[in-house]
Amino acid sequence: STFTFLFNYQFKKMNLVVCIFAVTLGTSWSMTSLKMPKLSAALTDTTSDGINGLNIDLVAPFVYNDYIFGFKYGLGNLEKLPQFLFAKKVFKTSNGDISLDADFTVDDKVLAVKSEWYNKDLGLSIGVNGNSKQPFTGVNFFKDGIINGKKVRLSTAYDIVKKNVKGIVTSQVKGIATLQVDANKLAVRFDGKNPFFSITNAIDRQTEITPVINLSTGNVHCEFFHKWSGGSLKSVLFPGSKVELQWKDTGVGGSWTTTANLPLNEAAGKPKISISRDWSF
Repeated sequence: STFTFLFNYQFKKMNLVVCIFAVTLGTSWSMTSLKMPKLSAALTDTTSDGINGLNIDLVAPFVYNDYIFGFKYGLGNLEKLPQFLFAKKVFKTSNGDISLDADFTVDDKVLAVKSEWYNKDLGLSIGVNGNSKQPFTGVNFFKDGIINGKKVRLSTAYDIVKKNVKGIVTSQVKGIATLQVDANKLAVRFDGKNPFFSITNAIDRQTEITPVINLSTGNVHCEFFHKWSGGSLKSVLFPGSKVELQWKDTGVGGSWTTTANLPLNEAAGKPKISISRDWSF
């Protein structure tokens, strides 16, 4: 039998019904098509305003015939619409895999699409991003290979962000280019204002140290990353300014993430701590 799934939502104050998903399925629906939802909560900068301050989000994906679709909903205000709806699909072809990832943001009614082609035999991936307001927002690429017995990956990604300030629209380009040899990596990154150069040195399979230099100002900071079974710790030292910490702890049923911003002087502001929890059912 044929089952037609029609997801529609009526926008408040607009008397408008928006039909987001209409999928005709060739077989009957079963409960096995429901992928386990994910629930997350965050307490940011040690401040809370009741349930709204907890930033509780529910992500509910559904799976049918390799199609994934669902929604993300903020539980802080039950009267609001879902934050966004999403759909994903990977198409297998003789020349590689093509993945499509679509998100519809309900508040501003923007449909964003990410597409990527990957060929495992060639070790090559090319992706393009865009949305309903800006057809082209970014591109990414990587190529894997082996040189002198070492695994090498060359990758790059660029994002184009348009900003509207007092009626003047400007484009800002952000990007990164990396060369990875085994577990060591060289990277040049541009955040829209300053270029950064970094060298990631893998001490072992669990530990990395990455010095980063701002090529415009000459300022240097150092990143330290260590992972273990069930968790990881990332620390970033900005000499004379602050230390940033991120601790992830994965256990049965979900994971905890704790971030801390610890100033080294009064000019760097006050300490901030954020805690978030993700549940997997």
